Amino acid sequence: MARRKPTQHNRAVRGKTMDRDLEILDHVRVYGLTTRDVLHRLFFDDSQLNAVTKVTTRLIRNGLLERHKIDHESVYYSYGPAACDYFGYSRNRTGGFGSQALPTRLAILEYCSAEPQIREKLTRGKIDKTQPKLLAKKVDAKNYFLEVDPELGTKRLGLIVVCLGGPVDHAARKCKAEIDKRLEVPAFQQLIENRLFFIVMLTPSQAKADTLAASIKRRQFPVSVRVEPSRWLETFAI
Repeated sequence: MARRKPTQHNRAVRGKTMDRDLEILDHVRVYGLTTRDVLHRLFFDDSQLNAVTKVTTRLIRNGLLERHKIDHESVYYSYGPAACDYFGYSRNRTGGFGSQALPTRLAILEYCSAEPQIREKLTRGKIDKTQPKLLAKKVDAKNYFLEVDPELGTKRLGLIVVCLGGPVDHAARKCKAEIDKRLEVPAFQQLIENRLFFIVMLTPSQAKADTLAASIKRRQFPVSVRVEPSRWLETFAI
């Protein structure tokens, strides 16, 4: 989303915000939230963890971030009112996430920012600028990312599907539905034919990941599907 035209308030925000702060705010814009561990991994790898706390405390004090509890040990950060004003969002974007949205967003954040390969999550705006033909009616554009194929060195488009409980067969059918919708889009047909599109399914446990992977393998989908457990889905017992 484009930033609003400079105002006295926005200039004041930028004046007391360093370049790294703006990178952090842009990162939160993409994911909707972030955690201290992810910030440390992406922006403070040459510093101690308490350096993250100092920066987030300042951003919270300036109204740019808000802090929310996950459990008695963990917190996450989302936009504060000043960040919403700066990036041109409604202040309804402030506040915490609900019981389904929170683990979903945390799982996607953790997957895309996990080492050794940091993945680039794509916003709808980024897709509209770079690959607009991928945008189609009834095809959700929220959870795409780019990943570099380690063997070919080419970028492939991935889609994250989060499994919020339910039987394995339901999750497999959900995966098939995502594939079928995209097979009707010519731009996706080309990606699939060239093996440049794949799906990642995140589950609450390794046991469910193994069972789901076996079910998908039997169905022989035309798209590569990777099934992995997410610690955040397990934490929330989804």
